Formats: sequence, structure tokens, C-alpha cells
Amino acid sequence: PAVSYAFTERINTDSPLVLRALKWLGREMKEEARPYLAEALKSDIDTVIKNGLYLIGEIGDSALIESVLPFIDHEDFRIRSQAIRTAGKIGDPIAVERIKRHIQDPVEIVRIRAAEALGRIKDPGPVTDLILLLDDEFFTVRYTAADALKRIGEPAIDPLIRWLKLRPYLIIEVLSEIGKDLGVEEKRKISDAISPYVSSRDPVLATRARGALKKLKLRSFLTPHQLLQF
Repeated sequence: PAVSYAFTERINTDSPLVLRALKWLGREMKEEARPYLAEALKSDIDTVIKNGLYLIGEIGDSALIESVLPFIDHEDFRIRSQAIRTAGKIGDPIAVERIKRHIQDPVEIVRIRAAEALGRIKDPGPVTDLILLLDDEFFTVRYTAADALKRIGEPAIDPLIRWLKLRPYLIIEVLSEIGKDLGVEEKRKISDAISPYVSSRDPVLATRARGALKKLKLRSFLTPHQLLQF
């Protein structure tokens, strides 16, 4: 009775406290809450749909991913951004193709949610799409895409190197974060790509490149001239 009341009578809310309580209850009684959350997604009330999507993601109920997918393309950006976030939290690769379509969504928050979700799922398929987001007009989108690429990790290295000239400041930082915990061969590949920027006429870019190489701990791959600049 408590689950039924909570997820039918209290889900139409804008209160963070109520949503927090519903999240706790849903995590404690996931199977009991599932049919009510599935029913919430059939509502005619946008708030109920949005809250249902939010709770499914916070509870992490992968059994409801098929019910979530259609909302990724919803006309209301608030609902589609929440659906994308939920799909990312569930982490099922089945959502990747739908999410990828919104990397170029006209709404900033939707692009942010798409990048976040793809980073959580860690599917290497959309790597190039995420790299192109590094040139987005909004820094919020650019840095979310950079974080997603770091999460994807090693499969992103070669595409990042190919696109290094697109946004060298960000890509150098992403490559060094990915490479710092990898083996010598991958570190060498990243170092070879970054080291020419040590001699850049742009002092900020040169400093960024030197910092990245220090993080990789492969100074020996620099030319003697470049070593003198450390």
C-alpha cells in the first residue's frame, strides 16, 4: 500500500524532498515500484512523466529501458533531456544510437545530457561525434564532451589524435588524462602527438603541452630542443 500510494499519489510533484523520498523507497523496493513507474510514463501529465524518468534512472532499473527509449526523442526538451540522462544512468548500449542523434540537438542542456550519457555507457561508437562537440559554442557542452571521452578511454585515443588540431587545448588535456594510466606503447603514441605543441608560439598551448607530457612521465620522447624548454 505504501508503494502504491507513493508512486501514484505523490509522483506529480515539484518538491525535491518528495522526490528524494520516492527515490529511497524505489531503491529499497525496486520490483514493487517498477509497475507504478512504468505506468507513470503513460501519463498525460508532463511532470509525472519527467519524474518517472528521473526515478527510473536514480533507481537504476534496467528492466524499464525499453519504456524509456521513446522519450529520448520527445518534443519537450525537458522530457527528452531527462530520458537521455536516465538511459545513461542505466548504462545499456541499446540506447546509444538514439542518444547519438541528440549530440547536435538545438538545446544546450540536451547536448550536455547526451554527452554525459554516452560517457557513462562508454560505447566507443560515438567517439567522433563527441570529439566534434569539443568545438561547441558553449563551454558547458565542450567540457562535458571532454569528460565523456576520458570515460571512454583508450578507444578514443586514435580519433582524438586525428582531430587534435580541432581544439588542441582540450584534446591535449583529454589525451593526457586517458594516457596517464596506460602502458608505454600508448603513452608513446600520445606523447608523439602532443610533443610538437611544446614549441608552439602560443605560450598557453605550449604550457598545456608540457604539462600533459609531464603527466605522461615520458619526457625522454621530446627532442633535445624541446627538453630545454621544460
